[in-house]
Amino acid sequence: MNNKFFLYLFASCMILLSANSLAGDHTVSTTIEISATGINRFLNAQYNATGFPRSVTVAYNGTNYTLALTLPQIILTQNNAALKMIFDVTSGSTSIYHFTANPSINIPSEQINAAQVQAFLTDLPAQLNSISAIPQWVRDAVIANYNSLGITIYPSKLIDQVNTSWFSQVSIDVVSPYFALGWQVSDGLLSLVVTTYLDAEAHKIGVALIQDATGTSIGIQSNFQLTVKEALLYQIDGNTPLASVQPNSVIEKEIPTSFSIGQLGLPTTEVYLFYAVYVNSSSNGIKTWYSREYKLMVNAFQPNGNRSYLLETKSDN
Repeated sequence: MNNKFFLYLFASCMILLSANSLAGDHTVSTTIEISATGINRFLNAQYNATGFPRSVTVAYNGTNYTLALTLPQIILTQNNAALKMIFDVTSGSTSIYHFTANPSINIPSEQINAAQVQAFLTDLPAQLNSISAIPQWVRDAVIANYNSLGITIYPSKLIDQVNTSWFSQVSIDVVSPYFALGWQVSDGLLSLVVTTYLDAEAHKIGVALIQDATGTSIGIQSNFQLTVKEALLYQIDGNTPLASVQPNSVIEKEIPTSFSIGQLGLPTTEVYLFYAVYVNSSSNGIKTWYSREYKLMVNAFQPNGNRSYLLETKSDN
């Protein structure tokens, strides 16, 4: 059926509902747990990416040396996060120095954003000063090339992650680029406590009665996922339905969808009553059944219905 025509109707006629107790701005927090193994996988990808300073050339007293960093690894112990960094200084094929530093890492609040979570070294100079086997010029070279190194410990886009995981089927979206963060470290596990703002809208189910050369159909767009179980169309004062179908049609969130109700050849000047019975399933297995009534004209859009009725709430369990 003609989804382009329905999309035009929706874009032209959609209006927002008045806010109810569920609509408006809200604050929500969640905990994202990341294992040391997971972070080390992220580190491996960063280490092998173009531009990462796996090795650098250092000049000292007229001689060029190579300072190389082996693939670093995160170490998570109770209340402490550190980065194990193994360095080698060579001259040609000759090994000059081989040493390990384990600087602590910190996640500054300004590094929490919609794109990623980054951590930075906090005490690399102090760690190097405790290694007596290396000279100062080596310490200086490591600090110059690695002290400001940022490592991505959570590469996903947080807004997308939260929207996808929590709200892909309901009328709630994370709209703020602001994230507040708390974090805790236990053995082998980093826990990020993320707080952000949500924008919640009241449920909207817009309906269009579409008629064209291919027949008569019902177009629906909703700001939450639902399944249309039954659809009935009546004349405004009629008792016998002009059309009665059980489409079992899944309406994805914000995706215009239509289903046929036959070849009706409806006059375009009359008003019709349309009833939809639909079910909304929550993530915890609760199904809620509703009926909603619309007054429709052919090829016109009704943004949210005239009446809505709660029919039944039940659990799949």
